[in-house]
Amino acid sequence: MSAAARLLADVDRLDPDERLRRVVATARSADAGTRARLLAELGAGDAHAAGLAVTMAVACGDSAHLAAATGSPHPGVRARALRAAALPGAALAAVAAHGSLADRARVAARLRRGGHEDVADALLPAVRERWGDGEAAAVLPGCSPDVVAGALPGLAHAVTSWGALVGRHAEAVAAHARAELAERGPERRRSWWEGSAGLLGALLRRRPDVVLDLAERLLTGPLPPVLLHGLHRLLAVDAGRAAALVRAEPERVGQLATRLPGRSARVRLTALPDAELGALLRESGPDVRLLRTVLHALPPRRREAVYDLAHAGRDRSLDVLSDAELARLPHARRHAEARRMLDLPAVRDDPAATLRVSASLPFVDARPVLEEATRSADAERRAAGYELLVRAGAATGDPGTLTAVLTGLRRVAHEQDPVRARLLAALARVRPALVEAAVLPALDALVTAAVDAGDTSAASRAALHRVAFGLLGHPWPDGSAVAGWALDAIDRLGAWRHDALLGPALRALPRGQERAVVARVLPRLRDALRRGEPTAVLGLATGLGRRARGIPELQELLAEATTVRDDRVQRRAVAAWLDAPGTRLARAEELVARDRSAITLPPVLAVLVRRRPARVLDRAGRRLRGRFGTRGAWWLPELRARDLRRWSPAQIETYRGLLRAALADPGLVRHRRARLAARLAELDPTGVDDLTADPDVLVAEAALTALGRAGAPEEGLARLLPEIGTDRARVALPAAARCARDVAPARLAELLAVPEVPVKVTARKELARWQRVFRPDGALDTLLAAWARPGEHRDVRLAVLSALRPWLADDRVLEVFARAGDGDRHLALAVLAASPARTAPALRARHAGLVRRVVAHPEPDVARAALAAVGDWVPWDPGARDALLTALTDLRGTATWRAAAATALRPDVWTVLPDLVPVAVATLHAAAPVPGPAPGARRDRPAGQRLARIVDGLAAQGTVARRTPGPVREVAALLAADPETVPAAARLLAVLVGPGPGLVPDLVALAGLVADRPVAALAAGPGIDTTGWEPADAAAGVDAAAAVDGPGAGLLAVALVAAVGPATGWAAGWLRRLDALRAHPDPDVGAAANGVVTAPE
Repeated sequence: MSAAARLLADVDRLDPDERLRRVVATARSADAGTRARLLAELGAGDAHAAGLAVTMAVACGDSAHLAAATGSPHPGVRARALRAAALPGAALAAVAAHGSLADRARVAARLRRGGHEDVADALLPAVRERWGDGEAAAVLPGCSPDVVAGALPGLAHAVTSWGALVGRHAEAVAAHARAELAERGPERRRSWWEGSAGLLGALLRRRPDVVLDLAERLLTGPLPPVLLHGLHRLLAVDAGRAAALVRAEPERVGQLATRLPGRSARVRLTALPDAELGALLRESGPDVRLLRTVLHALPPRRREAVYDLAHAGRDRSLDVLSDAELARLPHARRHAEARRMLDLPAVRDDPAATLRVSASLPFVDARPVLEEATRSADAERRAAGYELLVRAGAATGDPGTLTAVLTGLRRVAHEQDPVRARLLAALARVRPALVEAAVLPALDALVTAAVDAGDTSAASRAALHRVAFGLLGHPWPDGSAVAGWALDAIDRLGAWRHDALLGPALRALPRGQERAVVARVLPRLRDALRRGEPTAVLGLATGLGRRARGIPELQELLAEATTVRDDRVQRRAVAAWLDAPGTRLARAEELVARDRSAITLPPVLAVLVRRRPARVLDRAGRRLRGRFGTRGAWWLPELRARDLRRWSPAQIETYRGLLRAALADPGLVRHRRARLAARLAELDPTGVDDLTADPDVLVAEAALTALGRAGAPEEGLARLLPEIGTDRARVALPAAARCARDVAPARLAELLAVPEVPVKVTARKELARWQRVFRPDGALDTLLAAWARPGEHRDVRLAVLSALRPWLADDRVLEVFARAGDGDRHLALAVLAASPARTAPALRARHAGLVRRVVAHPEPDVARAALAAVGDWVPWDPGARDALLTALTDLRGTATWRAAAATALRPDVWTVLPDLVPVAVATLHAAAPVPGPAPGARRDRPAGQRLARIVDGLAAQGTVARRTPGPVREVAALLAADPETVPAAARLLAVLVGPGPGLVPDLVALAGLVADRPVAALAAGPGIDTTGWEPADAAAGVDAAAAVDGPGAGLLAVALVAAVGPATGWAAGWLRRLDALRAHPDPDVGAAANGVVTAPE
């Protein structure tokens, strides 16, 4: 017997942990020559022996054996060798050059961890050439900085793990981002920011300063979602700069109001000076939700100043503040605002509003009003009175005041549930710190009233649960009466089973406080267990989570809970008791020693399968008696191959025999038979032909599916490939794909080189996809042959076309795509499927040419799709402008001009091609009517319709037009020269009006254009965006426009006053301007001004 055979025999019956210790000790005690021979013998054996050899080699640092193991026929052995730290770089290079897809992915993961930069640098060009950009991008993080900097521009489109790349090469990624943005125009930058969430998210985590710098200089338009989500990181770099970034464009402030900042961002916003913070809030409107969120994060001494700055320049004498807004103000200001609002007709005339506002008065003034409401005959008013009374008492911040309020609620016990529920909900929102021992009798009375009432609703009980759990989660001192009351209340309410509330309350406790909670509740937990009621114990353990592991008293109670008679509860108790890793094995063995049938419980079985397989086999194939017995049937667990990785071959063979015996049982139900067939196929892929050919489809397909997980990929693939032409293809194809991941490309090409093409279209499509994914030898030639196959199904050709895309640099592939674009509509549409962001930079010009070629397709649907796609490729296609211009201005056809207009009006198209829209407008404006319409056809001003579409599109892009005003001004000048199109010109000039030095001149020019054209003025007015206008600048602009003679200028001034006035709260100056317009000599202007209401009744 060889040394390897003796070692295997010695360790065969040992438990897995002891087996590993024994082989490692053997390897370390042997001399180098003996160990080399032993490892060689073991490595030539089965997967178990070869795996032990790798374990020994790892323990001894035997790099030679590890290198040899990377060529093992067993995928699991190769995977373990590729993870070994001692594996030499040459072995990694060999696998990267010739290994399977799965092994190449493991090499890339190993290189990404660092330590092999020289290997990664040398591999990168070869990997990119042989396996494509995707695998090269996976290797890139492991390369040296210089190589990354040089290769990243060409591989960025294929990077999927920016976190790894930024983690090792943040500077190179930052430089790439700067270069990408610098070469783009303002509107094309938006697509980069929106499409680079992975890169930006990784940079935000590692180098937020770089992202802030990029955004300050090169961000156009709104904040992309990734920056909005990571705003707290930008604020941490420099709160002032980050706030300025948000304020740079009005839509960004609106985003901040729509998606309120999280806690980290709120805290960092408070670092801003009051003036900057107030300006930020003011530019949001101020948005009420954003305002109260920020005020809540501020210390009380700063709130009033920031609040006033947020409303600077606005008359608020008629404003009615919300409760949430009032609650964030300091006491004195809150009381003053409440007194002001009580004098307003909108509040004074509404009893409900009066009651609500009265609650914000000083408590001594509010209490009589609120208590009177609690005695009302109307239940709704009583409910509001109770709710507001509790809230007003809590708002004082004085525990004594709250105690006095709750002690005085003597009528609550006799109230109906809807009233009581409102009171309890208000109580649940009170800060626990305001609850003192003196109030506990009043709280107890509320609990009693709710528990004893026959109409108590779920809402009332939920509110009581929140009260009790909120008090329990507060860090009270030891022996606190309030904490004790909370525990009593939880018991009385039976709330231990409410994990959704209990867990958060317990996890909110300061570290170590959980021991005090357990100590307080321990006696009652023991009493409950003696009564056979372990719910509280399990609820507490579940709520504490991992903290429960370190509390011996609770662990003892869990052990006792595993003996209760309720099977469902006992299963929960077993899972909780086995949660602690250090004692898991001993406890599982204790449970099995107590009751042999406990091995059937999943938590127990999982431990013993991994640590004590002999115990599992000792009971498998037997009838188990006990609490969880099999009731006369013999027990056989359904274990997957991955569960048996630590088992010896003899143990696996025993389990395999048990599976065979079970499958031979004619009384076995078919679903159980199918599951056991799958388990057997995973363990014995070459010995289940009878199962894969079983007449029961369920069994046969279960066995075929399992072949993909069997760990013998070549054998499995050879068995599965014949099935892909049959009805079993639906399971054979996915299973074969899993096998193909672990087969070397050269061998995979041999296995796939079957003489006959599979019958099913689905199979041929999948085989085409495999050529791209797995890259077997000769993949490109195989795909070209499939494309040229006479009579091939269209769907297969679509799959081939998609698979060929990475090889577009090959002229043969370019010709395939050109022919596809000229032919069948489905193939032509497939040509358009690529996007620049996912295409290699070197191939973008070729793709752009292909897309433009499809514009001439005879089918209108295809041509429209191509025109829509052309916009994505404009930077790489010099002919895109002419293609769009022709489609838009050719009045002979009607099928494609709308698609051309939609693309031409995209911001990232017309700003990159600045003469496109002006030339189109000039051409259309000069166009003669369409001569001689066909009989039965009717066309109405086709050139005018196209012009109207262009004007509508530009007028809807005010922000973009103000950033790039040149083309819009040119179009407006063309249209203003023709009296018929003056309204359209006015609309375009209106969207160009914006804050800044050009505000007044632009308004004067617009007013002059529409001075005697009221219709043009009415068209222009709604297009002026007054967002972000400073009141002084707005006033100067409006006054200048109003000074222009003519009804059109007056109507324009009315529109401006109606837009700006409400934002100032109709301050006195704006009321004077409105009054002046109401007295305008033109009656239409006066009527329009009278239609503006400044104080609704």
